[in-house]
Amino acid sequence: MKTPVTFEANGFKYVIIATNNRVEVSAHRHNSGFIGRGKTFHEALSNLNEAMEKAAPLSD
Repeated sequence: MKTPVTFEANGFKYVIIATNNRVEVSAHRHNSGFIGRGKTFHEALSNLNEAMEKAAPLSD
C-alpha cells in the first residue's frame, strides 16, 4: 500500500511515497523535478540530494 506525504519547503514541492519495501522521495519546482529511491527514507533522501547536486552544483 502506498502512503503519499506532501509538503513544500525551499520553493520545492516534496512527495514521499512509502511501500513495504521501498521509499521514493521526489522534489518538483516549475519544470524541473528530481527523484530519489531507496530501501530506507535516509537512502532515498541521500539519492535525491545527490541528483539535485549533480544538476546544479553548489558554489563555494
